[in-house]
Amino acid sequence: MHRSAIVFLHFLLSVSLFAGFVFASGLRSDYPPISADFALEQALLSYTNSARRQAGLSELKMDEHLAIAARAHARDMATLNYLSHESPNPETATLALRVAKAGSVAQMVGENLAFIPDSNDLAQATVNGWLESPGHRANILEPNFSHVGFGIASDGKGNRYLAQVFSNQPLELAQASVMRENKTVYKIKVKLDIKEPREVALFYGEDVLEPRWLEPGRRSLEFSSELQESLHLRAGSRLQSKGFILQDEGWLQLATNRWQESSTTPKNDLSIADVSAERQNNSQYRVRLEFAAPPAAALAVWVAGQYQEVQLRGAELSLAVPADLSEPVIDIGLQQKNQRFAIVMRLKLATEGLEPELVPYR
Repeated sequence: MHRSAIVFLHFLLSVSLFAGFVFASGLRSDYPPISADFALEQALLSYTNSARRQAGLSELKMDEHLAIAARAHARDMATLNYLSHESPNPETATLALRVAKAGSVAQMVGENLAFIPDSNDLAQATVNGWLESPGHRANILEPNFSHVGFGIASDGKGNRYLAQVFSNQPLELAQASVMRENKTVYKIKVKLDIKEPREVALFYGEDVLEPRWLEPGRRSLEFSSELQESLHLRAGSRLQSKGFILQDEGWLQLATNRWQESSTTPKNDLSIADVSAERQNNSQYRVRLEFAAPPAAALAVWVAGQYQEVQLRGAELSLAVPADLSEPVIDIGLQQKNQRFAIVMRLKLATEGLEPELVPYR
């Protein structure tokens, strides 16, 4: 086989910082089932990883999402007789669109392509050809790439189209789920009587309302609580730099909206005059993500561009998304050595169907 019979192209997308099946990840592919030559894909992986080992790099792991994107593009090129990173199909025009359509949330991706006549050792001939091309070699030996997928298709004339799709996945998604939750929230209104100007803190349950400076007179503070039975409420004022001193306290029975103040607190310069609760029924989406391993660095999440408090327990992430947001994008970032966050995963919460679902953001 002559080297001139091999045609190669390459393409690499870099990661961006601070953007903001059901398969193993729990995200479905929008591609129909695609046949695969698993033996040839494994041979391509073996030759690729051999080159990386010789360069002192870690081996790439096979990724089913990337393989689906590669298989679909190889089949598209073989069917329409073209060799390009750009498909004539608008829905799969770019590598980023193809990877997302396959169900991957990877943000840094790359691609090698090849057109080659049939060969006794197609895998070795293809990888050797890629390694002899500086651009393709750079993709294969890119230290940041961690996963790969392959696709092979024939045009029926003895010619093969091959695609090799890479990704960087510092945070590998293992499972993803979303469900709608209806919850009861109580809006609490507290009226305070204050004799002198002072900084006041309101403690409720295990939480505290941010301290604020209040002028004399009757003042109102409001907050929300998800507790369903009773709420222990305490009001305190700051004593110079020694923290807050308890001035008044009591219990609010949420179900009956009944306030019972304590008879043992001093009530000197600050007292609780009245407390009332208004019941509200709110809806939200509960998103749960399970990673293959706990994050190796600090993790941050933005929902619709706003920083979101989340619960991270080991490799499991849970966050609440308000139901009134219109298909919000969820950005997940990992802290880098420069202390900034790189967005490594982007999901959209799709709610137009019968059931909410998480899909890669295109």
